[in-house]
Amino acid sequence: MDAVIHRGLRAAGVADSARYTGPEGGPVVDDVRVYVDRDVMPIGETGQALAPRTEIGIVLKPGLQPLQNGRVEVDGDVFLLGKRIGGDSSLSRWVVRRG
Repeated sequence: MDAVIHRGLRAAGVADSARYTGPEGGPVVDDVRVYVDRDVMPIGETGQALAPRTEIGIVLKPGLQPLQNGRVEVDGDVFLLGKRIGGDSSLSRWVVRRG
């Protein structure tokens, strides 16, 4: 089901395909389904706006285990996985920084 939804969202321009490279150069996984959310403005515990950040949702598949400092290449942009901020058995969500 996730693949069908992602295909439709990719056709609409709100989802992407990426290459994932694990920390320190391996393993490499192609055709990784991702959602890149730029300029996310989280709200702190006391209601203050925090600095904008980029988050990536990675659709999980066999052979793909995203790890901190893994590299995601999407549409010419390179991101490094920072802190895992959520997810479930089908999606892993990360705060990222430019690589």
